[in-house]
Amino acid sequence: MKLDDRKQKIYECLISEKLIITVIIINSLLIFLLAFPNVRNCGFYTWMVILDELCLLYFAVEVSIKIKMKGFKEFWSRAWDRFDLILVVVTFPVFIQVFIPDLMGGKSDNIVNATTLNKIFTSFMLLRLLRLMKLLKFIPNSDMLIQGIKRALKASIGVIMSLFILNLIFALGATILFRDIDGAEIYFGDPLNSMYTMFKIFTVEGWYEIPDQLIQSIPDESNWMIFLIRTYFIVSVGTGGLLGLSLANAIFVDEMTLDNNMKLEEMIEELTKEVRELRSQLPSTNDK
Repeated sequence: MKLDDRKQKIYECLISEKLIITVIIINSLLIFLLAFPNVRNCGFYTWMVILDELCLLYFAVEVSIKIKMKGFKEFWSRAWDRFDLILVVVTFPVFIQVFIPDLMGGKSDNIVNATTLNKIFTSFMLLRLLRLMKLLKFIPNSDMLIQGIKRALKASIGVIMSLFILNLIFALGATILFRDIDGAEIYFGDPLNSMYTMFKIFTVEGWYEIPDQLIQSIPDESNWMIFLIRTYFIVSVGTGGLLGLSLANAIFVDEMTLDNNMKLEEMIEELTKEVRELRSQLPSTNDK
């Protein structure tokens, strides 16, 4: 069912590219300003919050209009439209944060829970900053950049999964070997803490401070344990950090620059064809 011309023009004005970009910039600026603690004491704080929620409401209306104009199937076929819909759904719970104190019953023992929920819902606003990615449309050759990022992410999936598996193995090993050492429970008290610690070590962050701290808690006569700790962390850094992350970076960069290599290969192929055509047009030595 097609829309009449008047509604069509109104809808096109409401979802025009200039208006969408303007609202995105205003909303991003509001999110940035609302993060300052002193802003809460300003007289216009309430108006800033209202304007921020109006921006969110506009994004919801924008998605609704696009679905009505295109139909859901065509709407879902475009990556940018899917991106917009997912952001609206994820960030929409911000609207209910105003009613949290009432939902919690207003009791004093629920103040902490209400504050925590408010922080969680407010943090959802940060996801709306991802809409700034739409500004990439105005960058020259932005399509090539986005395609390069997609290729790089696809090519890096295998390496990322391998790093995750290595992280899990080294984390579980560290939990079993080192959790009973004094002071080690902060780093290796459970598998989750161990995974976070090993991830830091993979990024070559604190890779020698942590083992040195563990060694200080070990008696001098336990030379075998000191050797085990040092060897374990050297292998961890070498495998996960130097080899794993370096390989991931190399694959990512190689895929990002693939467009340039493809253009160069096409130019070489065209040049080769031209040379062959010229050689075929030259008289052979037997004809002389």
